[in-house]
Amino acid sequence: TRNATINYELDKTVRHIRASPGAIKRLSVAVAINHKRPLGNDGKPGKAVPPSAEELKRVNDLVRESVGFDEKRGDTINVAAASFVQGEAETLPETPLWKDPAVIAFAKEAGQYLLFAIVAWLVWRKLVKPVVDMFAAAARRAEAERRMAAEAATEEREGMAQVGAGPHLRSFDDKLNAARETARQEPKLIAELIKEWMGAGT
Repeated sequence: TRNATINYELDKTVRHIRASPGAIKRLSVAVAINHKRPLGNDGKPGKAVPPSAEELKRVNDLVRESVGFDEKRGDTINVAAASFVQGEAETLPETPLWKDPAVIAFAKEAGQYLLFAIVAWLVWRKLVKPVVDMFAAAARRAEAERRMAAEAATEEREGMAQVGAGPHLRSFDDKLNAARETARQEPKLIAELIKEWMGAGT
């Protein structure tokens, strides 16, 4: 007998493919040449004149050489004359001031500051100022009462040191003169003090 061994093995083939650089299949070139405007005798541009056939052929040949024209590849080149007429610039309508975005943005910002100023003024006028005026009036009344109490105490001490009707009369006159002098110098304080007394009596 004969023994036979069969091996099934995988083979591996490595293939390296290098892609060729890009190739041009066909060229299609179109060239437009503007009309000439020769200067007149007055130095101003005259009437537009199209280029001649020789000039067009010369440009055609120049383009063929520059782009690498190949007729077998199916390349096409077209050179034609065209008048590049420059139309007048279109005048855009002037935007009204109240539609200008910059003006609108400025007005909005100014309106915010104005609204803040109005709110601050109302708060001061309705809330802060009355409180400030009340404390100021109370301070003036207290000052007037303090002055009158001090003057009364001084006059009382002077009256107690005197004897007889004459001195008492002079003490009353002094008090009256002092009250008049105070009323002349501080009329607002005396008026507020009288208001307070009248309010306390009602």
